[in-house]
Amino acid sequence: MQKILEVEKLNFSLEGKRIISNISLEVESHKILGLLGESGSGKSTLLKLIAGFLNPDSGKLEIEGQPIDPPSEKLIPGHPKIKMVRQDNPLFPNISLRENIAYELRFFNKDYQNERVNKLLKLTRLDKVAEQLPRHSSEGEQQRTAIARALADEPSLLLLDEPFSNLDYKNKNRLKKEIRDIISEEEIACIFVTHDISDVFGVADELSILKKGKISQQGRPLTVYKEPKTEYEAGLTGDYTIVSKIDAKRFLGKKVKTNKILIRPENIELSPKGKVEAVVISLLNRGYINECTLQIEELKLKVFTMEDLSLGQKVNIDVKEFTELK
Repeated sequence: MQKILEVEKLNFSLEGKRIISNISLEVESHKILGLLGESGSGKSTLLKLIAGFLNPDSGKLEIEGQPIDPPSEKLIPGHPKIKMVRQDNPLFPNISLRENIAYELRFFNKDYQNERVNKLLKLTRLDKVAEQLPRHSSEGEQQRTAIARALADEPSLLLLDEPFSNLDYKNKNRLKKEIRDIISEEEIACIFVTHDISDVFGVADELSILKKGKISQQGRPLTVYKEPKTEYEAGLTGDYTIVSKIDAKRFLGKKVKTNKILIRPENIELSPKGKVEAVVISLLNRGYINECTLQIEELKLKVFTMEDLSLGQKVNIDVKEFTELK
């Protein structure tokens, strides 16, 4: 596949403070990269650097093999092949969704404009509500309009800043599928920023985790989830319990080489044949599963199960998988 974006050893400082440090990444056509990190980790700043809205201190930024010029070298910041959709990307309130998209193509001939807008309306499932004003449209429809507008003049790279943050569960899942369909249909690349791992699964091909302006881990989302490098990556990607080397052997019968292990709740199996006995000390229903805390003498483990348990109940468990941490 064609390499769309290349970032190499990128650095950026603001008022003497390093915000982005030595970041390198690549994104190919048809691929979606998720940027995950806690608030202040540099996610949105990195997106603005890639979009050409900020001047990097050093490093290489290229799109399709051509440099992305910083705003200091341009009359109007940005790059024609890169489009960014922000959380606060406002639509024009007094014109229809169709007209909002068409506005981006106002300098193109009418035939191309109509053809392109009709294609984007269909691609984003807005064709049936195209004549609505934004204020009469749902959050999901407004978000899809902003994305369609960004795609209007056929960019190579789409940047999305927290695209799912204002959406309910149903619209979030729908938009995930639509983004994947759009990236495939338009044959472009996409990077999106989020602080919620649930936004990543089902949409991103690759995941980069940011910590204090650096990429601390990157890879396929499921690989990062199953094999986090440290507790930081583990905490951003899901629930877990840390067990010391001594307790792993004493309470779980696990011999490990490192100082501690990380156990995800779904990797603990409740079974009558389980080799370890535990007591249920807390219960929380999370819809289709129960989250419970088990106690084995001084050790406490978080577990996800579909079994109907009760406080004080004794259960037998097996730890099926775990990750060794340094």
